[in-house]
Amino acid sequence: MKVNSEDSPRVPDGQRIEVEKLGKGFYAVTAHVGFMERADVPSLLEQCRAQGLAIDIMETTFFLGRETLIPAQKSDLNPIMAGMFFWLHSSALSATRFFSIPPNRVVELGAQIEI
Repeated sequence: MKVNSEDSPRVPDGQRIEVEKLGKGFYAVTAHVGFMERADVPSLLEQCRAQGLAIDIMETTFFLGRETLIPAQKSDLNPIMAGMFFWLHSSALSATRFFSIPPNRVVELGAQIEI
């Protein structure tokens, strides 16, 4: 599933979900949400039913990426700016919470990034 944030504040229900059959039981789902709307993945997947794709959220596994920032020994970044960046990054919502995905359905794949 891919979630696109559009330039308009709201997306009409009929234009919100695109389902593409890839074969062998796989589908590509693209959800379009306006910049004023919440990207609630369970609700978006429920809207797939209108296109003939019934997805049980409690039988679905979500694979999400996660980055962990690590301070570099030597950095070109100003220490105050680096501290602010680390603070902003740590204060951001996790993808699980941002997309309202049930935490017991998530597998996180991570990377450590030196800054």
